[in-house]
Amino acid sequence: MTATVIGVLLVVGPLAWLVQRDRREARALSTRAYVQSLVDRTLGGESFVTVHVTPRGLWTTGQVIVSVPGGWEWMVESVWPVLMARVPRGYELVVRRGGSANHRPRHPEGSRGEPRAAPAAHREVGRGRLT
Repeated sequence: MTATVIGVLLVVGPLAWLVQRDRREARALSTRAYVQSLVDRTLGGESFVTVHVTPRGLWTTGQVIVSVPGGWEWMVESVWPVLMARVPRGYELVVRRGGSANHRPRHPEGSRGEPRAAPAAHREVGRGRLT
C-alpha cells in the first residue's frame, strides 16, 4: 500500500508541478500580449517599446518589463498612464532604458519647426580639437 502511494506521488507530483508551471507561463504570455497591444494602440502602431513578462511564482510576484532604447524615452512617457492603470495585480511594472544614443530623436509633437539646439561641443580623443 505505501509503495503504491509513493510510486503514484513520484509520477503524479512532477506532472502536477509541470502543469502548474505551464499555466503560469501561459498567463505570463497572455499578459505580455495584452500589455504589448496596449502599448501599440496608444502609440498608433508597433514601436521600439518592447514588453517582457516574467511569470508569478508561489513566493514571488511577476514582472512586466517595458524596455525602450536610449533617446526614445518619450514613448514610455506617453504610454505610462495606460500601463499604470492596466497592469494586472500581482505584477510589478519595471521600466528599462537602453544606453545613450548618439542621435537622439525628438518627440513628434515637439517638431513644430523650432530649430534644434546644436549638440554640445566635445573634444576629439587624442587630437585636442573641438568638433
